[in-house]
Amino acid sequence: MYAAIFVILVVLFFLGRWRATFIIILTIPISLIVAFIYLFISGASINIISLTSLSIAIGMVVDDAIVVLENITRHIERGSRPREAAIYATNEVWLAVIVTTLTVVAVFFPLTFVKGLTGVLFKQLGMSVSITIVTSVFAAITLTPTLSALMLKWYPIKKDAPFWTYDGSIRKGLNWLDRFYERTLRWALRHKSVVSLIALVVFVGSMSLFTVIETEFFPQADQSRISATIQLQTGTRVDQTLLTANKIDELIKTKYPEVIIMSTSTGSDDQGGFASIFNAGGTHTIRYSLSLKPIKERKKSVFE
Repeated sequence: MYAAIFVILVVLFFLGRWRATFIIILTIPISLIVAFIYLFISGASINIISLTSLSIAIGMVVDDAIVVLENITRHIERGSRPREAAIYATNEVWLAVIVTTLTVVAVFFPLTFVKGLTGVLFKQLGMSVSITIVTSVFAAITLTPTLSALMLKWYPIKKDAPFWTYDGSIRKGLNWLDRFYERTLRWALRHKSVVSLIALVVFVGSMSLFTVIETEFFPQADQSRISATIQLQTGTRVDQTLLTANKIDELIKTKYPEVIIMSTSTGSDDQGGFASIFNAGGTHTIRYSLSLKPIKERKKSVFE
């Protein structure tokens, strides 16, 4: 929901017309409905992965519609009627829109072929994003020009508009940004070698970071819980293990006020019992399970 709201605000900020914004944001629910239909047919559930994939796709589904609508608006500003502008403008960009969408699908769709635990985690993400993006491109080249022909009108830009209006503040800022980008682009085209060298240096520097960045399957998170196992010398008697556990208990209570709940398992027998199949223990083993205060109520992290 938050993602959709921010997308709507961003589109309204740059387009400045509620009719154009409505045409663009209509692509979002249509694409999401198709994604939910896929989840229903495939028997999948609404979970962290599916919601993450939809959140990623929400920002992408409006891209194609914005390209089509912007070109239609250009034709209308040049004097074309909305119907004619929708036909000719869409015909100019539909192929480019499909190609750009397929490049996104080419990134996410291969995730559906991954096997093992990684496949379980990311198969749904790859398929949901791919289906949502493909739906958005069909909506962009069919629904967007149709609504543009029905709803869009040409509004003259007021050059002497008051500062508190859109034309008087935001549009002037966007026009300054256009001129700045044009000057930057002209400089880049005059210094092609410098731009290419900078891009090469950034690429090589980024790739070299792989040698110093650590890798892990899941990122570590502070969940306010600690599990620890202490092993004394093999063959230590239970009473000696209990004595050591009591000393450690007192140490934790004295030095670490962040601990609010402490569970201790001491001297478990490793000669029988169903639990011994899964836990390598014995009379010399001490196991701790600690619960800490919430993150906001303590200065030290769980790792410290």
